[in-house]
Amino acid sequence: MEIEEEVLIRLGGATVSKEVPFDEEDARILSALSDPVRLKILALIGGARDGQLCVCDLVVPTDKSQPTISHHLKVLSEAGLVTAKRQGRWMFYSLSKKTLGATLSKLEDLVRT
Repeated sequence: MEIEEEVLIRLGGATVSKEVPFDEEDARILSALSDPVRLKILALIGGARDGQLCVCDLVVPTDKSQPTISHHLKVLSEAGLVTAKRQGRWMFYSLSKKTLGATLSKLEDLVRT
């Protein structure tokens, strides 16, 4: 009979058998995701036919000014959630699926038993 060893972490009176390793980068990403306008921007970009949108495409559906959209895109970009590509004089933004996937994976680890 094989016995599985489980590493237990004592926290006060509670015993924890598994800890999901969140770090400062994860906190920055989750903070960027905590704003409803930024979530809407991500949803709009993710739903775009070619997977990318310009700032000008985000003004009307968010009901925010271009400078406000640019600020939110900067936060999302600094968190690694979107990438930007210049086409002529316009910047087009697309989702960073790698970053979103890694964050989602950690969050899924929290609910797995």
